[in-house]
Amino acid sequence: MKFSLTTLLVATFAASAVADLHNYCICANKSGGQLEYNDSATRQMCVAYLKRHTGNKWWDSCPDCTY
Repeated sequence: MKFSLTTLLVATFAASAVADLHNYCICANKSGGQLEYNDSATRQMCVAYLKRHTGNKWWDSCPDCTY
């Protein structure tokens, strides 16, 4: 069986994951085609994300999440 370099590259990239971590986030409600900032939901989301610990890697928590 013959494999090309392209096949090898596609297989390599298909098996890998890339993450782009965010710097900010807000919650909004859609009303009449317009987005309205939702302060309460944004506060709750930030508190919940601050408590988020799913492992011991740097991307598993959000120690600098502030409102």
